[in-house]
Amino acid sequence: MFRKLFIFCIFLIFPTNSFTNPLFAQIPEELKQFALRVGTLLGPKPSNKPPDWANPNLPPLFSFAWLTDMHLDGSNQNRMQQTLQWIRQELNPTFLLLTGDNSALVAPGPGGTDPAGRNLRRQQYLQHWLATHWNGPYAIIPGDNWPAGFERVFGPRQYRLDCGGLHLLMLAPDAIHHGAGLEGLSAFDPETLDWLRKDLETYRDYPTLVAIHEPIYPPSFVDAPVLRKLIQQFPQVIGILQGHLHIDMELRDGRQVYLVGPAVGPGQPPAFKQLWVYRHALILRTAELDQQSGQWRLGEKWQKIDIPQPLQKVLHPVELNRQNEQGGRGKDGGSEWAGGRSWPGREMPLQMVSFRPPRAVRDDPSLARRAGQLLEAIRQFLWKESPRLLREAAGR
Repeated sequence: MFRKLFIFCIFLIFPTNSFTNPLFAQIPEELKQFALRVGTLLGPKPSNKPPDWANPNLPPLFSFAWLTDMHLDGSNQNRMQQTLQWIRQELNPTFLLLTGDNSALVAPGPGGTDPAGRNLRRQQYLQHWLATHWNGPYAIIPGDNWPAGFERVFGPRQYRLDCGGLHLLMLAPDAIHHGAGLEGLSAFDPETLDWLRKDLETYRDYPTLVAIHEPIYPPSFVDAPVLRKLIQQFPQVIGILQGHLHIDMELRDGRQVYLVGPAVGPGQPPAFKQLWVYRHALILRTAELDQQSGQWRLGEKWQKIDIPQPLQKVLHPVELNRQNEQGGRGKDGGSEWAGGRSWPGREMPLQMVSFRPPRAVRDDPSLARRAGQLLEAIRQFLWKESPRLLREAAGR
């Protein structure tokens, strides 16, 4: 469950090693412990009492729960059902945000061992599972595990949503390649990057969160530096919500906040984030599972993403539409968007603003030739940026 983070830390320790070195197949226990220490140093620190800014003297406009890396399977399915029940009863968020590596479970059905059939049934199982145990609005993208078939069930994987004036820009790569001992071979097509740039230009007046599975920062896939450079040009992007590494991290790049969420599935402990949206800021708190009692609780970790004053004017309160949640999502299970199509989870108050047409993710073996680019990006991160990040983390 920590494999991706371990590999990242191996890159930090052995920056001259080849991606094809057999070292990547055997990860020693001491490196696992080192990885955990790195994540702890760059993550939010527990506090004996809430910071002064953690309890604004006004109600939030709305809230949402951010879950990443559920890795839903037979070992945690019951616990994840209880997790969603606890979220609904105790936190009552406006919607869920799911940032990839969602489910390994496959619904029974025809197709045998045909990969396309299994991939489709896997996504259909997740759709049905969410409708059964959440039955409310959610924004979702696939991860690097089990992305195939996503577009046939959940629609676009590159799209923009509006909720109360806050925009969520959901991103997932166009091409992925998995190889022995290889991670981070994910890339975006030039057409997608062009759409992304134009989309960010169009919505400069809206506070925007980017949601993506593999982290842009720290660089965890081959196109991460490209996306980071693009996002830096648009100050309305106030936060980037990332998964994949299974550990809680916070990195700041100027005024933009890059968060890596802990895994709600195979976490140590399992955890997720609850975000309350105020006009001036997003206030985050970490919920953790007590593995002895099996009970969820809000932990003593607070985080904040400031919203610049010029972006605050578009924000407005959102009322939960319980009738919509209980009474259905329209004919096709979701809210309608351009072209009269509908997809599950996108019902009000989430509104589809723009999107790239749904299409299948490609397996592109040529990405293996770009592994050195990712290695160089990680080297640059290690030598040029990690000292500053560690100093900032120590001062939080």
